[in-house]
Amino acid sequence: MSPAGLRIAEPTEAPAVSREVIRAAFFDREVQPEIVATDVLNREAAERCLERIDLLIRRYQNGVKPFVDDLTSFSTRFGILKRAPGNWWNGDGRIERYVTEKFEAHLFSETSLTESIADVLNQFRQEVDANQKRMLVHVQASLEIADLPEIHLEQYGPFYRSVAKELHGYSTGQGTTSVYNALVVFLVSEAGGYAAMSIAAGLLARFSATAAVGAAAGAGAAAGAAATGATGGSFAGPVGTVVGLAVGLIVGVAIDWWMTENFEAKMCEQLYDYLGQLRSSLIEGSPALANSSANRLQTEGLRSEGLRSEGLRSEGLRRSLPQLCDSLTEAYRNQFFAKIVSTEPSK
Repeated sequence: MSPAGLRIAEPTEAPAVSREVIRAAFFDREVQPEIVATDVLNREAAERCLERIDLLIRRYQNGVKPFVDDLTSFSTRFGILKRAPGNWWNGDGRIERYVTEKFEAHLFSETSLTESIADVLNQFRQEVDANQKRMLVHVQASLEIADLPEIHLEQYGPFYRSVAKELHGYSTGQGTTSVYNALVVFLVSEAGGYAAMSIAAGLLARFSATAAVGAAAGAGAAAGAAATGATGGSFAGPVGTVVGLAVGLIVGVAIDWWMTENFEAKMCEQLYDYLGQLRSSLIEGSPALANSSANRLQTEGLRSEGLRSEGLRSEGLRRSLPQLCDSLTEAYRNQFFAKIVSTEPSK
């Protein structure tokens, strides 16, 4: 008893901090910064992807002047004039094939363009893959010095399959096919190269439809006819391609302007504008197509690549890549939280 007759309570030990609270503190202290750092790296990779697309188009622009010089040479003019009667009488496209060979030699073929875009996308995928591996290694290293024996993180393969499953869930939840959804499939698919080619082909099909309708509406009679004719077939065939559309415009311009003094300048301007539209369609997206003819052309081009047209009409990579980074960050956070904070203690 104290002098005042009061009993003094014996000191007691502080209640033990729960293991879940300890794991949550570890998550906030060690894991969250790694997720943030990985998100920054992924977004930097996305910006590099856009820069590589831009660089690709600028490289094609460097081929415009040599192509026009070739096209306006005496030998090429003679070659076109020699083929003209048979082309007009038979309608066999011999002039288009002749010009196409020169276009592909100086700028790009349909295959090389699609493969180049797919290569850029594959570089983005490889960078994201490296960023994720770095993140997991750093978190595992932090766990080795932490007093958390009940936590056992998976190796990279199983971990990323869990992330991929979650990304698929986000994609399905949107309820529509889009560039974003195609990128999700590309990022998590084992057949990444094929998926990248499909995305590139889908973007180019959309561009072909948009450019064809614009050309038909605003070009001269010959150029407009060539433009709409160039988009009439399968996207994968020799007709209805990005190259076919470009050549259709070129032949139409040649018919309209061949004898004018400023033909070369007009041809260069036409091609620079065409490549600028191609760049804008890939990076920024093209405006939604309002008239039924444009919608039909676009839908047919996408169907030939096994993709639906919904959501592809206005989205470009600049919008879709950051959306993908958002989803990746959310998936990382959910997966790490489930495996570290919400985990059941080992028996």
